[in-house]
Amino acid sequence: MIHATLCFVLRQTTRGQQVLLGLKKRGFGAGKVNGFGGKLLPGESPRAAMSRELLEECRLTVAPTSFEQRGLLVFRFPSAPHHDHRVRVYTASCFDGSPVETDEMKPEWHPLAGIPLARMWDDDALWLPPVLKGHTVVGRFFFSEDNESVVRYRLWVSPEPATTSECSDSISFAR
Repeated sequence: MIHATLCFVLRQTTRGQQVLLGLKKRGFGAGKVNGFGGKLLPGESPRAAMSRELLEECRLTVAPTSFEQRGLLVFRFPSAPHHDHRVRVYTASCFDGSPVETDEMKPEWHPLAGIPLARMWDDDALWLPPVLKGHTVVGRFFFSEDNESVVRYRLWVSPEPATTSECSDSISFAR
């Protein structure tokens, strides 16, 4: 199981709130639009990994204390178990710098009402909208043999949006 992070950077503009997404240019998920993140290094905390990944993938600087954890998701790929992931999901709205395209990701701001879900992972349509509204999610997703389509899932969404991070780094669920 790969332990990873995923962050959705948010900003407020005169036209409303926007989310930073990136087109993955190489590796697992290439060609898909996604948030930013990746694998934890040995001994690295999830928040430190998230800071490192944002800097590597789009050159944004975010302090580890600036992330609000919004979920814990497990992705199972029965036909390719080496791709199984356990992902901590974060949002961040306090950052330094402007997003820059890198070898791995091409960043682009999107209005919350215009998220390109058809270009994202199949599961994103289920859990990302609540996360971007401030809810906390816990879920488990099983993919078909094509490693693209969700065949079954369990998802818990907090009933009310959190005004501050109500989801600690110890969030968990029964196996």
